[in-house]
Amino acid sequence: FTLAGERKLTEPEKQKIQLLIDGDNFVNNLLGNTRVNKYVYSPVTNKLAYIGGANVNYNSNDTGIAKVVIYNLATNKEELVYEHKNVVYEGEAYVVTLKDINFSDDGAFLAITTSDSLIIYNVNTKTTKQLFTIKREPGLRESAGVYSYYQPIFSADNTKILTYIGY
Repeated sequence: FTLAGERKLTEPEKQKIQLLIDGDNFVNNLLGNTRVNKYVYSPVTNKLAYIGGANVNYNSNDTGIAKVVIYNLATNKEELVYEHKNVVYEGEAYVVTLKDINFSDDGAFLAITTSDSLIIYNVNTKTTKQLFTIKREPGLRESAGVYSYYQPIFSADNTKILTYIGY
């Protein structure tokens, strides 16, 4: 790659272009055998966050651990941000697991949604804060609502988060 024929692109610049052109293949090649369920890129920080981990087995009590990882494209280093033990409600085809992630516009925060909660990760202080969780109990699927939180979006000043509730 060259930039307008004048200079060669740096490795991070190449990665940004590859991510924009063919994100799925780029992420799969970059992370190798890691199972990636969802990823999001912050162009401000040149970091890629992804949800990875175990497949859910609805017929087993061992449902595995899902995780959120931030991959720094400049340093090629990974940082484990959050782990979540998947929970399958017995006799129900419903699992509580990680669902979605999104960076704030400035890359300072990462919103993490699960089937029943919203968590914020502060990229600078490396701390998490659970903003809310919905208590679900086996057999109470209808009363608790079978929904999950998706598509967290930060307000421009990072003081509010909008999330979508889907079934």
